[in-house]
Amino acid sequence: MKHPWSNLFTLGVLLVAIPLLMQVAFAAHFADLLGQMQKRLEAQWKSEEIIRLACQLSSDSTDVLVWIQLLPSLRTMLDSDFTPKSIDKTIQEYKTLRKLVSQSATKSEGFEKFTQAADRLFALLETKRIPIRETTPRTLQSILRQDAAEKNILGEDGPDFFGGISQIVNSEEVRLAEINSFDAAAVAKLNQQLLTFVLFSMAVTLCLGLVYSRAISSPLQRLTENARRLARREKMLPSIGGNNAFGKLDKLLHMSSRGIEVALQRERAAIENAADLIVTLNSKVCFESINPFALRMLGYEPKELLGQPVSIIAQPEQSFQIEEYVRSAIKANELKRFEAKIKTRDGKLIDTTWSCIWSEREQKLFCIAHDITEEKAIETLKQDFADMISHDLRSPLMAMSNSLVLLERGVKGELSDNAKARVQTASKKVESLIALVNDLLDFQKLKAGKMELNTSHECIGAIVREAADLLAENARRKNIEILLPEGEFRIDLDKNKIMQVVINLMSNAIKFSKESSKVIVEVLDADDSNFSIFSISDCGPGVAEEFRTKIFEPFEQAPSMHANEGTGLGLAICKLIVEAHGGKIWVEPKSNGSVFKFELPKRS
Repeated sequence: MKHPWSNLFTLGVLLVAIPLLMQVAFAAHFADLLGQMQKRLEAQWKSEEIIRLACQLSSDSTDVLVWIQLLPSLRTMLDSDFTPKSIDKTIQEYKTLRKLVSQSATKSEGFEKFTQAADRLFALLETKRIPIRETTPRTLQSILRQDAAEKNILGEDGPDFFGGISQIVNSEEVRLAEINSFDAAAVAKLNQQLLTFVLFSMAVTLCLGLVYSRAISSPLQRLTENARRLARREKMLPSIGGNNAFGKLDKLLHMSSRGIEVALQRERAAIENAADLIVTLNSKVCFESINPFALRMLGYEPKELLGQPVSIIAQPEQSFQIEEYVRSAIKANELKRFEAKIKTRDGKLIDTTWSCIWSEREQKLFCIAHDITEEKAIETLKQDFADMISHDLRSPLMAMSNSLVLLERGVKGELSDNAKARVQTASKKVESLIALVNDLLDFQKLKAGKMELNTSHECIGAIVREAADLLAENARRKNIEILLPEGEFRIDLDKNKIMQVVINLMSNAIKFSKESSKVIVEVLDADDSNFSIFSISDCGPGVAEEFRTKIFEPFEQAPSMHANEGTGLGLAICKLIVEAHGGKIWVEPKSNGSVFKFELPKRS
């Protein structure tokens, strides 16, 4: 069963809900006590009012009865308007008292005698007296004296009336004493309950706070310790477990630790089995670590080089230069690459390329040295091969081409039709070989960065028109219309090299387009752009997506019926020429063909 403290959300809800429920319960209890006290206060007010009215009624009734029984000579000496007013007031007080007592809990059998006596007494006054404005003491006295039975009413009901008032007052006084004693007890009880609730609430809140603190602090301490161990790559404490936030975070830390350990193992395995020299240098340009490949590459055991300066493996005349390269990599705090010759234990020199980057946190320079001795040798062979082609192959091919042209023109005599056709075929083959040799030479020079650009401010339209004129015969044979751009745009470029690019792209567009179609050449030259974009659109089969990047590599061609026509170097040369100008070249698909585009900066 899942424990409620295992979930922080549940723990937080309980921490809030328990004190809240306690406060709600106490508020309900306090409201009930206040309601009871309010009822007691109302009862107290009624009792006090009954006592006050009873005393007032007793006083006023006494005055009326005494007044009525006075001799006429005495009444004339007093206020003649006293009796009517007192009768009305006394009657009203009786009615109010009777109503309050009838609603009170103190009503008893004495109250019945009181009401009966009072009813007869006040009925006598109501029925026998003259209206207030017409009644005088003399007339009221004469009325009362005329009937002896009525006089007896006063003598018989008077004691019951005043006795009932006395009983009412006594009962209400007893009730008041009970109410007052209850109120004092209720206040004491309320104060006690308030104190108890406050103390209990503080205790519960303190306990919940301790539980919550313990439920948080302990996992936090464990997480902090695991995070510290993870940073130091030490063994971590066991997992907290559980499905709460702390448990999940601890699982992530353990997963990260395992992932880092796996990555470090792979890194160590990669470094130990790498076919390159991997070293770390300190700020003094001394070896701090070196992988086992040092034995194969340099003939040194790694431990022999630890603590030694990097100059120990440098060619003597390059030792100072290598140290300068390394120190510049430390200062730059970014990836630096350089080439250097280093010597092995037996004195053999090796050409290497170094890639170095400084780690500010580790205060180390991480370096990878790659052996390029064989690559240098291959480059030398390539250069020798290019020189051989240039001197030993290109010149004889040019001589053969000239000789075949002379034969075709009949310099050595008129040729038969069959012989002339063979000479023309041979001439085309020789021209293809010369084009291949020229492409190889151009590609080799561009690849090696040895071809210089003679830039000038040229008109793009003139270059495109000149290229179109050179290819007009090829377009006419397939009945292809070449649409050229309008406007005279000028940018900085090498005219001959860009002419070579335009001719190559337009020639391919004509070669791959269907007969009786169009080749559209456009130049986009927006004023707010720093580049001019050339666009050559054909109506051919298009270039599949997987070949749109490959076709710009040497000897790569997209599959088509014309795939074997050409050297496979044309687009690669175009790419190198455009990139040498600081631009780029690419191909885009369209519904019925392809669009080759390249952009050049307006200013070199």
